[in-house]
Amino acid sequence: MKKWGLVLAVTLVACAAIAFAIGWRVSRDAEPRMREELERWLSVRLNSDVQLDSLEVWLRPRLRVEGRNLVLRLKNRPDLPPFISIARISGSGGFTTLRAKRLDEVRLEGVQITVPPGRKADLEDLREAGRLAAAQAPASVPGTAEPAPPFIIERLVASSARVTVMPRDPARDALEWDIRDLVMEPFTLDAPTPFRATIDTPLPRDRAGVKGQVGPFPRGDFDQLPIAAEYLFAGDVGSLPGLDGKIEAHGSILGVLERLATSGTVSSPAIGLRGKDTGRLVMSSAFEAVLDGTNGDLFLTKVTTTLADSVFETSGKVLRVPGKRGRHVTLAVKTPARADVADVMRLLVDGSHPPLNGRLTLNGTLDLPPGDTELLQRLTVEGTFGLTRLRFANSDVQGKVDDLSRRGQGKPADTSIAKVPSDMKGRVRIRRQQLALPSVEFAAPGAAITASGSYGLASERLQFRGVAKLDASMSRTMTGARRFLLRPIDPLFRKQGAGTRLVVDVRGTRAAPVVDLDVGATLKGRK
Repeated sequence: MKKWGLVLAVTLVACAAIAFAIGWRVSRDAEPRMREELERWLSVRLNSDVQLDSLEVWLRPRLRVEGRNLVLRLKNRPDLPPFISIARISGSGGFTTLRAKRLDEVRLEGVQITVPPGRKADLEDLREAGRLAAAQAPASVPGTAEPAPPFIIERLVASSARVTVMPRDPARDALEWDIRDLVMEPFTLDAPTPFRATIDTPLPRDRAGVKGQVGPFPRGDFDQLPIAAEYLFAGDVGSLPGLDGKIEAHGSILGVLERLATSGTVSSPAIGLRGKDTGRLVMSSAFEAVLDGTNGDLFLTKVTTTLADSVFETSGKVLRVPGKRGRHVTLAVKTPARADVADVMRLLVDGSHPPLNGRLTLNGTLDLPPGDTELLQRLTVEGTFGLTRLRFANSDVQGKVDDLSRRGQGKPADTSIAKVPSDMKGRVRIRRQQLALPSVEFAAPGAAITASGSYGLASERLQFRGVAKLDASMSRTMTGARRFLLRPIDPLFRKQGAGTRLVVDVRGTRAAPVVDLDVGATLKGRK
């Protein structure tokens, strides 16, 4: 029995040794074979020269692979930086058949992707992005046998990846996307692959969660990579100069990297300009836009924004500027229906006591270059506006309007004429915290004024000059004995079809305006 036991033990040891030797030999032979398969597959599939410092393979107890320093360079383009570089690749799995290798999970570390510049696209091309199919069949390389992938990858994970898109215009800065917590499962280069990740947003402290499908991966022009995804993020616009408030945005993107059609909504419970007195308004916005993912430029085709009770329609561009932090925003803005001018005044001047109330129509442009100064110091607005049923919050100002209307109607003592609504229209320009009105027309019952001037949004100083035309003659604007004493001079003021024509100056501050009559210009019929 002892003899047979010894024989059995020796046999088992020998079998184990043989199994170990076979396993070691198979593993040793598998490494160069799998390395060759991987390099050939990547070379053909991504049209690249492949360099891999090392690839280790273990077959027991499960299939495990580990690679170091994988670098892919586009063929015949030595002038470009590496297309893909990965510091470490690790994965584990098993065999679906005797030869088919499956990796349950592959982890990537130190991922850097540099997308070379592709063909130039213009705005009209960008606007076609919404018609692009998210899934395009990749074209095969003529005359090249298509190798099979060396592994079936069920799940691909990268805690971080830096994607750098080289600009088509050498004068522009490269665009960098910081992608984190990337998960793709199952992973393939030849079909749309589900993914989820977080990416940068225009708010420097906030990131967006993104999920959707990416691919199939093209063999050339990698800026043509198809993407279809949804995104969601909540952030604080206080990280941007001059703004204050929290927002939430969600939407979808569809197209290829250089032409991504996007639509969605942005909302805020309270948003406004940063300042001591300016107000905060409820905001909701629905948008349609096209994003050029190769340079970060955003083309807004239609944006409908509701601020409190006012609705504005917008279109324009949000562009990156070489060497500048932030974006250059140029917009065309209009009101599809009459808005509330008090909402605009709450944002610009006084959040709790807007100086004006009335209905607003607006058609203009907005230009906001990038910079670190406050928003109002950089903002330029030009356009035309109309105000109806206008009333002033300052009782002194409104009182002067009421008095003007009484006198214009020839009823200076009629106190029932009060809180008179007025209308105003004209051209407006806001630049460097100065509101200029090159031409403005003001009308109240019995009176009309044409004027021009400016108002300091920060200083609140007024400087206006205009011509007032009253329906009534000069004598009828007075009461008592003056009414009779002034009748002989009525013809001096009856000019240009008006019962009374006056040239007036308005100066001082919003809180304490001063209105003066320029007698000389009035009598001479000048402005």
